[in-house]
Amino acid sequence: MKDKKPKLTQEQNLALQGLNLQQKLEQLYKWFKRKEISKEAFEYFSNAWINKQSKKEQDLLALRSTPKENFVRMGPRAIVEGEIQAFLEKLRGNVRAYITNRNATVSNLTTSELEKFKNYVRKYCTIYPDKISRLLIVGLRYPDSTKQINKFCMEWIRSESLAYGKNYFFDKHFWGLLWEDGDLVPLDAIRLMGTKKDDTFFIDERFEKTFIKTLMPYFEAQRDKEVMRLKVAQMRDDRDHDTQVTRKLKRLNAFNILISAAEKYCTAE
Repeated sequence: MKDKKPKLTQEQNLALQGLNLQQKLEQLYKWFKRKEISKEAFEYFSNAWINKQSKKEQDLLALRSTPKENFVRMGPRAIVEGEIQAFLEKLRGNVRAYITNRNATVSNLTTSELEKFKNYVRKYCTIYPDKISRLLIVGLRYPDSTKQINKFCMEWIRSESLAYGKNYFFDKHFWGLLWEDGDLVPLDAIRLMGTKKDDTFFIDERFEKTFIKTLMPYFEAQRDKEVMRLKVAQMRDDRDHDTQVTRKLKRLNAFNILISAAEKYCTAE
């Protein structure tokens, strides 16, 4: 049974008309403080509105080429591709349910599900690159408390995929999909893009400088989204306040470090 999405009353929806994002978030917090909406509704709508605003801005950038996702294949391959898509949608649904309810049991993968994920990636990374890229992106941000799926995706992208004829550091489509993501871009995405030497973060030299320049507006859009999420976290004064603010500050700092490293990388001789 699917979790029901929180809803606002007709009166509340009318009160939001004509407001900008910041004003909407402030109004949402007032309702939360007055206990007119639940904590789940506050989390759900603040995330949804921030993501929607970010998507509007990123749609203008038009980074990636059109994927061949709708290309129809006949025979057994079409069946497998459909299975991968269904599994992908299941994982996305789990992520959405977790964000809404913060219930870890919703998103924890079984052993068989984790093995299915790995098998799809290993067997079809070169046959269905678009589908597998999307699967990896969900895997990087997947809220599994064991972190097994996150670790697998990190290692696969960094090195293991080379044995299967895939090098993600030259796959512009993959990185475009990752940074265009309308939802949360995981910190692992930043870690994948570079290395740390003597407490300084450097962009991986396998990336073309011109491509990093192309990605810069996406880095900045994600950073701006983190600024807004931090503001929302600072509004709260419940028992999770300090934890949420600390998390958001850590993420904001990571995006600022990435942007600084990218600027230096693109301007270096």
